[in-house]
Amino acid sequence: MERRLLIFLYAIIFINVPCIGFSQARMDIIFYTISPRGVNEIDISKDSLCVKICYDFTEKKEILSKSRIVNSRTDGEYNYFSCKNVYNKYETDTGSRVSYFIFKRSSDNQFQLVGEILPFDTVENSNHKVDFTSKFYFTGYSPELMKSFHNYRNITSLDSNEIKNFVTIYTKRVVAETDKIKNTKTGDRYGTSVARELYNRTMIELKIDPTVRQDVLLSTIQKYIN
Repeated sequence: MERRLLIFLYAIIFINVPCIGFSQARMDIIFYTISPRGVNEIDISKDSLCVKICYDFTEKKEILSKSRIVNSRTDGEYNYFSCKNVYNKYETDTGSRVSYFIFKRSSDNQFQLVGEILPFDTVENSNHKVDFTSKFYFTGYSPELMKSFHNYRNITSLDSNEIKNFVTIYTKRVVAETDKIKNTKTGDRYGTSVARELYNRTMIELKIDPTVRQDVLLSTIQKYIN
């Protein structure tokens, strides 16, 4: 489910702090993701995180979930941590489920992250490892990068040939990522968030603003998708 995916997608982004490991005292940062629902703000403070749906970068924010960071470790270029949900607007029974994440820094302004749902005991009582390269990752963005996206072209300004080129590149991404998608428990039952991630990567590559609303994006390209 997309809502469940959002919970574990955003937690990982707190790693972009001066101390790459887990540090409760120094954690105070905001990052963003772009999902089918819109722009989402992740507010990290000490050992907790709050996910807010913005719908737009400047609109009023609505709290989706709050979580507690329960475990974290670093292994080479990767950071692992688990986060237990304590509030979710759309769920009342979270049981013993936790979100388990792998983080890799791709640049100062972007992060690649993998998230999977595991039993709490699995995360707490073992050094569970996952091959990052075999998993499908989602991307998080710094506030500076989010602001820069508004200098990109709007997808509605593209002509038919440019839209066709966009669809061609997107389709190649889908084919290239199929095995990784199948190998990752994204929690995205209908594939909408996975598709949006691949759309986002394509738009950024082509200097198109990825913060475009989902309905506008789909209506613009739908007639060129076979």
